[in-house]
Amino acid sequence: MARRSILSIALLGGLVCSPLQAEGGNDWHFIPRANVGIIDYSLKIPSLPVAPGYRFPETEFAVDFKVAELGATTSWGRYYFSVAGLMSSEESDSLSEPNYRYEENFSGDRKDFSAVLGMRATDHLSLYMGWKYGISQADGSLNSDLEFKEQGFFVGGNYAWPIADKGILAVNLAVARLDGDLTIQAPGFVVPGGSSNGFLLDAISQTTGLSYGISWHSSINDRLSYSVAFDANAYTFDDVHDAVQGEIPGTFDEKMYIFRVGLAYRF
Repeated sequence: MARRSILSIALLGGLVCSPLQAEGGNDWHFIPRANVGIIDYSLKIPSLPVAPGYRFPETEFAVDFKVAELGATTSWGRYYFSVAGLMSSEESDSLSEPNYRYEENFSGDRKDFSAVLGMRATDHLSLYMGWKYGISQADGSLNSDLEFKEQGFFVGGNYAWPIADKGILAVNLAVARLDGDLTIQAPGFVVPGGSSNGFLLDAISQTTGLSYGISWHSSINDRLSYSVAFDANAYTFDDVHDAVQGEIPGTFDEKMYIFRVGLAYRF
């Protein structure tokens, strides 16, 4: 495939965004894609007050998700619009607090959606802005429910280098401003002076976080290409406010390390 065509399909596989190096001129292209991979995911929640003298233990839901992602990009000249949706496998983790004789096994999954509008500023540099939504859910063996939702806007850029007409090496950096919403219902965590319904939390928070990554893209034929990519998202949600307790000290820390491979087809 010519260098120009490789650039047109580079940088298609992001969880936070799906940037495209659009071709010059006024040609229109439609490029669907499919990715599979693994996410090393963690959501860390600080110890939270339940009742005087009692706290819900610090919690970290840490698993490796297997993921599948479908997306599509349409481009015209230097401009492009891209959407992507991701679903994960269901994985398990456990929470134990021996002091309260509390132990629970959790099973959960992850879903993400993103939409991106961008442009090719130079032959190598692409700039974009977009919106993303993500949700992590887990159900416990003692009928607990944990749900963490995040949504908001991001801006970023990526830079691509052609390597000896073999493919494209690209780096990506984005900054996101997200609102987080964490709800926990743990009916099995009952302490003296606390609610008979166990531990309840309905908290909102915000973050300004970074996403960054590196990827390799190359052609199989004139229309079909493949990609290999590694990305990292690091979000620290602060200004935590619970619907009942008000301001709560501490932060919600979410990290995702993503490895994936994919195929893209240029119409």
